Amino acid sequence: YLIVDTKFFNQSLKDEITATFTNLDKELNGLLINSDNFQALNLSQAYYKEKVKCIYVDPPYNTSEETFIYKNLYRHSSWLTMIANRALLAKTFLDDDGVLLIAIDDEEVYHLKLLLDGIFPEGYIGTIVTQSNPRGRGTNSFYATSHDYYLAYAPNPDLVNIIDQTLSKEQ
Repeated sequence: YLIVDTKFFNQSLKDEITATFTNLDKELNGLLINSDNFQALNLSQAYYKEKVKCIYVDPPYNTSEETFIYKNLYRHSSWLTMIANRALLAKTFLDDDGVLLIAIDDEEVYHLKLLLDGIFPEGYIGTIVTQSNPRGRGTNSFYATSHDYYLAYAPNPDLVNIIDQTLSKEQ
């Protein structure tokens, strides 16, 4: 399967391509939505309710970092409200064995975990440390002061099938 971005195609070419499929929804094996996540979730809620296996969210980390093209450095309460709105919507999309993964760093990981524990009271699967960054935000070169995490939650964690893809020493 190939990913095709039709953003630069004219309308007649888009119509020609989609006309070659008898049932486009049936023939797709995935969907990529490029949008503000709250708007995308609202627009697709009716069609994808309780059908999604995995949702990955990479929100603003709420840092003073200025290289991001989106708004950053929210007040904690505003940031938590923004994330709560999206997490509540995302939960309605998840199938019984679906998983929500949210990326975050040290700045908001504890606030985010408390928030998600409230939205998914029995749904915490675990935390994955994806990067330990010794350079971090501080000037101390001996201790990592910035880490990236994935927090994983599910409506029914007992139904989630996690596949271990790590290589054994024999491989």
